Formats: sequence, structure tokens, C-alpha cells
Amino acid sequence: MRKLYIILPVHNRKSITQEFVRLLKVQTYSNYHLILIDDGSGDGTEEMVRSHIPSLTVIKGKGDWFWGGSIYQGIKYIKLNHSDLADGVLIANDDIIFDHEFLEKGAKALFSKGGNIIVASCYSQQTGRLLGSGVHADWRNLTFIASNEPDKINCATTNALFVTVRDLLQIGDIHPKLIPHYLSDFEFTMRACKKGLKLVPEPSLTVFVNETTTRNITGRVSGLFDYFNIRSPEYIVSWTFFILMLCPARYKYLNLCRIWYQVLTAARRKADRFL
Repeated sequence: MRKLYIILPVHNRKSITQEFVRLLKVQTYSNYHLILIDDGSGDGTEEMVRSHIPSLTVIKGKGDWFWGGSIYQGIKYIKLNHSDLADGVLIANDDIIFDHEFLEKGAKALFSKGGNIIVASCYSQQTGRLLGSGVHADWRNLTFIASNEPDKINCATTNALFVTVRDLLQIGDIHPKLIPHYLSDFEFTMRACKKGLKLVPEPSLTVFVNETTTRNITGRVSGLFDYFNIRSPEYIVSWTFFILMLCPARYKYLNLCRIWYQVLTAARRKADRFL
């Protein structure tokens, strides 16, 4: 049984993290090592997790790592401490619900399909509807649509991704200074595809996502403040670097104009209220 490292970023969601830990403790696959990246929680999250899983590794931040920086710290730990490149890694959000065979099914799919990133099928905890396994990014229209079709999936969220240590190191680091929070997962998985890895949905691997704690990357009207808030899906700095790093050249200028036009439009609306 190969080792499975679990990279789990947390921040002040003790009750949500506690449910994740409860589900982890009853897994049929026991050879895992939890890497808890606690980015400055002040609600006792670390102590709660330690009381249930004493053998974990805790990496502590000060609240300014966000998602990208937290995953960066987890990857850094695995680089320095892994024992076998053939071992596996699960990158997960703490607000997912899964069954007692989740790790076993994920490990089986991962270790039997070399050169792939295994993606779980995500369902809504609130409605039960299928949200998708991966995402199809359409650069021409700058849209990101959930998809279950393997041929269309070219990026994914990190609700639950399985990857081998070898492939994780091949993909390379997250870029938390350029894309600190939202879009980090899309950048990471798109870069993986560019390096020849495939995002493979595994039908038997299902998670239920809490839609009240997980925000969509697109589809809502934003105020001006959202474009300059690191925690916002519309954070303009992340969008700018995301496009510069990954967008095909023929759409790059168009998409940069699109996102900055939205910012200028929001600024104009804000200014009109004071005139």
C-alpha cells in the first residue's frame, strides 16, 4: 500500500474541518499522512485536528498565505520529505464530504493510470445536483464552464485532486505572489495539461461540496472593491497574471482589455454616485 500525502489548507473553519477529519478517520485506506496548512487560525483548528490525528504534520502561517501560499507550503514539504516518487498526493478543500472508501478509490485510480491527475465528481451538498468533474476554459470568450467530458476538461478546481509525487514535482510550484487565492487551482491544472498530464474524471470518486462556503469563479456582478480584494474571485491582479501566463497569444490582448474594462466600468459607476 503506497503512501498518500494529503495537503489540506485551513483557516478559521473549525467545525467544517472537524467534519473532514471525522470522515478521514474512518477511511479504509490507512496509509496516509495529513499535512495541515493552518494559515493563522485563531479558533483552535490545529488543536482539534491534533486531538484526532496525532501523527499529522502542521505547517503554520500568519493568515497571509491564502490558498495559493498554503498549497505552495504543502508542495514544499513534500519536495523535502517524500520517500518515493511513486507515492500519491491528495490536494483537497476541507468543506467536502466523502464516503469511507474515498481514499481507496482515489488511490486505486491514481496508481493504475500513470501520467494522469484524477479528478473527483463534485455534487452540491445543498441540492444534490452534479456540479461537474472538471472545467472547460474557453479563452476566446473567457468563460469557465463545469464539464464531465474528459475531452473538454482542461482545468479543474482543487476540491479533490489526486496526483503522484513524481507528477506533482514535474508540474512545479504554485505562484502565490502572482495568484494568491482564486485562479491558483486553474493555473496549476492548466500548467499540468501543458506538461502532458491529463485531467481524468473518475466516476466512482464523488465528493459533496458546500456551495455556501465555496464561491464560483465567474457569473456575478462585482463592486469596485471586489477587484482589489485578494480573497475575491474577481481580484484583478490574479486575473492579469493568469491571462499573461496561460492565455494563447491571439486572445491575450483581448482578454486583458475585457477584465480591465470591467474594472473601469465599476469605477465609473462608483464615481457616478458621487456626482
